[in-house]
Parts: sequence; C-alpha cells; structure tokens
Amino acid sequence: MSWASLANNQTISLDNLKDAVATGVFTELTAIPTGTKQITKSEAITYVSIESTIEPIASKANNQLVVKTDLVPTGATTTTTTTTTAAPTTTTTTTSTTTAAPTTTTTTTSTTTAAPTTTTTTTSTTTAAPTTTTTTTSTTTAAPTTTTTTTTTTPLGCTQIQVYAQDDGAGNYSIYAAIFSGTTFISITFDGEVEFYSDALCTTRIGVECPFSGLVLTPSSAPASVSQTLCSKPTAVKYKITLLQANGENITTSPYQVIDGEDCYDISGFGICANA
Repeated sequence: MSWASLANNQTISLDNLKDAVATGVFTELTAIPTGTKQITKSEAITYVSIESTIEPIASKANNQLVVKTDLVPTGATTTTTTTTTAAPTTTTTTTSTTTAAPTTTTTTTSTTTAAPTTTTTTTSTTTAAPTTTTTTTSTTTAAPTTTTTTTTTTPLGCTQIQVYAQDDGAGNYSIYAAIFSGTTFISITFDGEVEFYSDALCTTRIGVECPFSGLVLTPSSAPASVSQTLCSKPTAVKYKITLLQANGENITTSPYQVIDGEDCYDISGFGICANA
C-alpha cells in the first residue's frame, strides 16, 4: 500500500515506509525490510530521518506503534506569521494669506486764473485686487507593521493507553492493552469486539467479528502491556475495533479520556482502521 493512500490516523507498515522513501517523503537512514509489520517509534527513527523531539511522537514510548501524522521529515517545521496593517494617517495643513483691503486715493486741484476760468484735475488711484494664497500640505505616515508568531505546544497530560490487535505469529490475532507513557493507579478491564475488512478504508466487512472480554491492565508504569488471544487469523486487509469498553464505560472516540479522581487516562484504539 502506498504512503499517499494512508489515512492520517493509520498505523504504518514496513512497506508503507519503503514507499514513502521511494517517493521522496523521507530520507532513508537504514535499509528497510519488506513486509506488513506495523512499525514502532524506535523503528521509525532507525529507518528514516524524522523530527523525533516534537509532539506527538516525542511523548510516545519507543515500542509504541506510530501513525502517519506522527512522522515529520527532519527540517520540516512551521511558523505562522500574521501581518496587520493599521489605517494610514493623513495630516493636512492649510495656510491662507489675504492682502489688505484695496485703497483708493483721490487728489483734486483747483486753479482760478484771472479770467473766469476754472480748471479741475481729478486723479484716481486703485490698488490691485486682493490676493489670497492657500498652501495645503498632506502627509501620509507609512503603514505600521505588526508581526505575530504563533507557537503551539502539546501538553503531556494524561497516562497514554493504546488498545490494538496484532498477528501473534502463531496463526492467531491477539488483542493488546499497552501503557506507552505515564502510570495507571487502578486496574482497567477492557471488553469489546474487532471486525476485519477486505479493503484499505475499512468499508467492506469480510464477516469475521472477534469479541474479547476480561483483558485486565493492572496498576503499572510505562512500558507495560497485557494481551489475550483474539481469534484465528482471517484473510483480511484491515481491522478495526468497533466496540470498546473500559471498566464498563463505552469508549466512543480515539483518544477517549477517562477521569478517576485526580488521575486521567487517554485511551486510543477505538474506530481506527489499521493494517491486518
């Protein structure tokens, strides 16, 4: 099965990882064998160059199965930058200049000669029309720049428990409950059912349902696991846990958080389409 056709929450086989190297997604560090075996965190770090110190893979145990979104190629980091530009500011300066009012000067000269003759001279002077000068100055400030850097941190939080089925190498499938990080302070009993499918997306059942009950995970610290034989190995492509209970409480999502006083447990496995 190709790397590109894997869903983000699917576990990864050796063949899936070889395809990812062949298509340039990862750089190979050690030769990857062929097969449908699902790889763990330590195997992923051994075979290809990935970021092993970022979440979610950083908090996983070395023997925990990994899913597609756990593997990030070395150097592939993301920084989100948001730039906000404030509205521009405009400053307007207006200067008005008005000349004095116009001035009119009149000079009258009268001269009387001996003869009864009168001469009148009238001189009128008018200044030019007033002049108004307006100066307008507009100033626009540069747009301010705001830079925002967003960093997302995933908390470690609750004890991580994973329930999954796996070929036991003896012609059967076994169901496992494993602690991958943290400590359980109570006994947790798992009951449920696993169904098998003939297609890669877990849509076509092959009619094989394998129930299980009484799988008890006692108080322990990671890494720790318990298992029981599930059923004879069917001819199938994929499997999915379609029913899962923890101490009688229905697990309806993956992960599902169970609170016990001041302790909490994140239980993964329900509804995940995984390689058979």
